[in-house]
Amino acid sequence: MKSINELTKYFGYYKTNTEFQSILDMLLISPSKYDSKSLYIVCKKSKLEIGFTNERMIREADKDKPIKGGRPIFTHFNIYPSTYSLFDKFPFDVLFLDKFDVVRQKAGTPTQSIDENIPILGWNKLDIYDIDLLSVSFNYNPSDNSILFIQVAQKEKKIIESSKE
Repeated sequence: MKSINELTKYFGYYKTNTEFQSILDMLLISPSKYDSKSLYIVCKKSKLEIGFTNERMIREADKDKPIKGGRPIFTHFNIYPSTYSLFDKFPFDVLFLDKFDVVRQKAGTPTQSIDENIPILGWNKLDIYDIDLLSVSFNYNPSDNSILFIQVAQKEKKIIESSKE
C-alpha cells in the first residue's frame, strides 16, 4: 500500500466485500480477528488499526433498532509510527517526527481542536481537519506534543456499497 487513498476508497464498504478483503489480506500481516465489541481489526505487526461502524448506527431506518447484529462497515483507520512504512505520504506531508507546532504549520488551522482531561480516558489532545469527504485527526501525546497516531475517517459515515443479503 503506498497511498492512503488506496484504502480510503473502500470507506462505506461492508467488511465482507471481496475486493476490500483482498486489500486487507495484502496489507495486514498477522491481523487479529475482527472484534465485534471494539469494531476493529488490528495488525499485530505494524499496529495498523482498521475500524468499522455497525451499519445500524449509520442507517436512519435502523435508528430505533438495537445496534447488536448489524454488519460492520469500514469507516476509519488508525496509523501509528510503526505503520509508517506502509504509506508513501501522510496528509499535509506530516511525519511522525513532527510535533504539534510543526503539524499546525503544515496543516493550518484545524476544523476542531480538543485539549482536555476526560475522566476515565485521561488527557486527550488532538486536532481534526476536514478534507473533502475525509476527516483526519492527529492525536498527540500531551506531555511532549509528539504524534501518537493519525486517524483517517469517513467524514460523514455512510454505506456506499449496496447490501447483498
